[in-house]
Amino acid sequence: MLETLLILSIITFLFFLISGMEIILGNREIKSLSDVQPKGLENFPNISLVIPACHEEEEIEKALQSKLELDYPDFEIIVVDDRSTDRTGEIVDKVAAENPKIKVIHLAELPKGWLGKNNAMQQGAKTASGELLLFTDADIMMDKSVLIRAVKFLNDAK
Repeated sequence: MLETLLILSIITFLFFLISGMEIILGNREIKSLSDVQPKGLENFPNISLVIPACHEEEEIEKALQSKLELDYPDFEIIVVDDRSTDRTGEIVDKVAAENPKIKVIHLAELPKGWLGKNNAMQQGAKTASGELLLFTDADIMMDKSVLIRAVKFLNDAK
């Protein structure tokens, strides 16, 4: 009995050791988006940035401005105000009024069986018109070349 447990323990240890090594070695193969050069992209599919937002009044205006400065030629921004009780909806409406790239959805209630952020992302996806969807948080600041790099990365992976 003791010998069987020892053998099972050794097999389990080896399994986790090999799995861990595969994870570590696999991570070395993952290319970073910052390593992708934003040059040579010929096809620019329309992208919809879907941004669920709940109580984001502190950062949302700056984050939206960083997204509006993206150097990608064809994108839309869909902000889903998910039942915010602060000034998030007001701020988003103000920024959207100044830029036609931004569409705003205001959610007043959460459907039964849904979680807030999941529902907000679903509502944004249903409104999106882009060939590609990029889901991002409301407080994320983006480098202006990130969409070109991401699409180039996607194309190179095909």
